[in-house]
Amino acid sequence: MSVGGRRRRSVGTRSRRCGNKRPHPRPGDKLVASDKRVRVWQSVSSFENGCSGDNQMLETMRELALLELNHRCGESDADLAKIRTQYGGCLTPLLVEDSEKIPHVYLLQAMPNQPGTVKMWVEEVDPVKAKRLPFVMSRVAAIGPVMKRTRKADGTTGPTLNTQALTEKSFAELGRNPSPWSGNFREMHTTLFCSHTLMSADQSHPVGLNQPDPHVLAAAIRLIPQKGTVFLSVVDATGRWPGDCGEYHTYLAQNLADKYVTGAAAAREAADCPLCGATGVTLYPNLRGTGLNFANMDRAGAFPGLDTSQAWKGYGLCLDCADLLYIFKNHLLGQFLGNVAGDKALL
Repeated sequence: MSVGGRRRRSVGTRSRRCGNKRPHPRPGDKLVASDKRVRVWQSVSSFENGCSGDNQMLETMRELALLELNHRCGESDADLAKIRTQYGGCLTPLLVEDSEKIPHVYLLQAMPNQPGTVKMWVEEVDPVKAKRLPFVMSRVAAIGPVMKRTRKADGTTGPTLNTQALTEKSFAELGRNPSPWSGNFREMHTTLFCSHTLMSADQSHPVGLNQPDPHVLAAAIRLIPQKGTVFLSVVDATGRWPGDCGEYHTYLAQNLADKYVTGAAAAREAADCPLCGATGVTLYPNLRGTGLNFANMDRAGAFPGLDTSQAWKGYGLCLDCADLLYIFKNHLLGQFLGNVAGDKALL
């Protein structure tokens, strides 16, 4: 079986040293991972022999995801730290939401020869441009300068003014806090909320007090003529889209880690990762946030007497391992599925 043009060894839940290569369950086998599409079986003999079958399965998934990333980046032995630093534009699209074939993006950029004026234009979104628009859905303030402008049947547009106000506050705070991405957010905040005029289709639209719109973001959302959903994003002074900015990829990597924690199970600092062996790292306990239901731990009866809604939070991973498992689950898993005993299984 191959992934990304390279020959890969089959992903199995049983290691060679456990002496069991059967691709189907038999009485006594344990269901160690499942979701709505796939079941993964671990032979009971591996537990009797003391083999860490669960870890071997996850190690293989991690390895395959890293190999795929190396292939996409033109590398041969790069770790995820190097890929994050040098190939953020390749990594980030695999960790954020799909563009859902949104056809157009409206771009905003401050005009250097006209201080306080922002121009808006539209471009078609192709696969290359989609990678330059890493979008993360948020129910409150926008995560970053890539947003979706929506329009309901009654003509109501989004994000709403309330969401825009929360975004203004968030961008201002991110711009003030010392971080590698603070300069990027200061520029975005100035463009969207501190400018006085939006230029669109060769027309000038003043914003601010006693104007139809309080700021450029609100004006852009109102003036976009398309009925369907479109992207709305900001281009910096050097012409970089958000997906071109290394500092923005660093910001997203930290922000996206939130899916690996829950309110009841926070990240654990200065710990050792049980999967890759990294020491002194932050562990994220919500492995289910990667899309893998490890050990089927939220199945009623899996742990009699325990709160099954909490049981699956006991296996924490470092951010690199969690991201690699997320990539495997969401981008590679389909290449390793087959039918076993009437069920779809990971082979």
